[in-house]
Amino acid sequence: MRPSVAIASLEDARQAKRQKLEQRRLALMAEVDAIDTELAGLVEPGGATEVQAHTLAFIREWTRDKGEAPSFAEIAHAFGLKSVNAVIYRLQLMAKKGLVSWEPRAARSLRVLVRE
Repeated sequence: MRPSVAIASLEDARQAKRQKLEQRRLALMAEVDAIDTELAGLVEPGGATEVQAHTLAFIREWTRDKGEAPSFAEIAHAFGLKSVNAVIYRLQLMAKKGLVSWEPRAARSLRVLVRE
């Protein structure tokens, strides 16, 4: 086999692998969205305080406009908070109420679990 043919077939295999992984990623994202939608139907939206309701609205709007959840630092900046820890504390309280969730150590994984 000529080296150029071997390189081309290796590149084809890599491309096929990338496509397969992307399809799998999209399928998993759809599954997570379906689960979040199901959870949203189980949580009562009235449990949020006024500040929490504003935070939920901000997260929804940001996600809708930018296609990804805001970072904790971006939330802090939007609400004039000097510490990301204040955001984390606020979000932890909201998570206990079932209003939001996120994956630890996963950037921009914040999700709103209640309907508007």
